[in-house]
Amino acid sequence: MIDECRFKYFGETTLVLQLKEKIDLDQLKWLYGLERFVLNRYPDLIRETMVTYHEISITIRPQSGSLKAFKEKLNQVVQESVFTFPGNEISKYTIPICYDEEYALDKVRLEEKLGLNWNIIKQIHSHNEYRVYMLGFIPGFVYLGGMDSRLSCKRLDKPRTKVLGGSIGIADQQTGIYAIDSPGGWNIIGQTPVVLNNFNPHTFPVFHPLDIIHWKEIDKTQFLELKSQASKGINILKLTSNGI
Repeated sequence: MIDECRFKYFGETTLVLQLKEKIDLDQLKWLYGLERFVLNRYPDLIRETMVTYHEISITIRPQSGSLKAFKEKLNQVVQESVFTFPGNEISKYTIPICYDEEYALDKVRLEEKLGLNWNIIKQIHSHNEYRVYMLGFIPGFVYLGGMDSRLSCKRLDKPRTKVLGGSIGIADQQTGIYAIDSPGGWNIIGQTPVVLNNFNPHTFPVFHPLDIIHWKEIDKTQFLELKSQASKGINILKLTSNGI
């Protein structure tokens, strides 16, 4: 059950269910559970789904039926059911991260804004457990929830025109991973040598919603060695558990 929700129509084939506008793990579990439910219940009706922090959009196949009729079905289901996301589909990963100044482009800014020295910032950032909350705004970008509030820092006033793939950023209450080179306004705290831009349809995305992430701090020498291995196609990403 959910306390508050509303429906909106987008065109003739897309229905959006909106919850409270907040970032909350339980709410995300509910949304991803609902997504799994409708995909299993209406496989011939649903063309596409997308989950964000507080909403799910569901697009039905053209000519498959009335969007209004589907909305009535979904509304009844939402009012009567509890949705959970299966733990056996959640994996745990350990990701190497280098906080060296060469890769931590906003080291000085973060120290000034947070009022903490770099060793404390690294320790706080690397010791928390994170969850994959969402994937977007560019291919492969990983939004991670679970960051310590002491590291909360606003985005850059002027975004960079290019952030290297593998860069790890901080924005407000979240940390995230750039999978590809792109513009970006997050505070860059470090970089991982893990390759996330292999868009093979059989292996992408690397991470999935609600997966669990731990960081492992490495130095620059280790970073360069792992990056060299990754460039040769060697998998350096450590899967610590498949299903919880």
